Amino acid sequence: MKKYYLKDKREYLIREMDPADAKNFINYRNTLADESTYLRASKSELDLNLEDQTKSIRNFMDSDNQYSIIAELDGILIGNLQFRGGNHQRTRHAGEFGISVLKDYWGNGIGYNLLSHLIEWARDNNIIKKINLEVREDNRSAIDLYKKLGFELEGTIRKNFFADGKYYDSYIMGMTFE
Repeated sequence: MKKYYLKDKREYLIREMDPADAKNFINYRNTLADESTYLRASKSELDLNLEDQTKSIRNFMDSDNQYSIIAELDGILIGNLQFRGGNHQRTRHAGEFGISVLKDYWGNGIGYNLLSHLIEWARDNNIIKKINLEVREDNRSAIDLYKKLGFELEGTIRKNFFADGKYYDSYIMGMTFE
């Protein structure tokens, strides 16, 4: 657990998610789905229930190549990062993450801090050698963040997202470790 501060000086924590967070995480995901079209699923497509979410969090905790953290302000989830490594011996060294922050808290460095935790965890992990991500082509703030932290553009997937009646390409970016 580590403490950080918003621009307005309020303190928030970044910590690993635990099963007690399942209900708050469901509320967070539902709120998030209403705020952004950058996510893969809309609110109507989410099928989140307490039992499955609790099980998912336990799976993260029990795995040596998965990592799930939250940013929490006064007991409210305001950001999340989840990394999943491969399920097979040939791919367990690499994985992809998803990151999100509630819109009211954009511009406070929360995404930077969450992603910095992932990079530090991966470097210390001794299993993870590659972090991958997909990002929609028009999500400039996320792309700039990823580049700032050392991720490199590796390719483009055409028409990978459909939102607001329009198709978007996505970029594949990655970071490798020795």
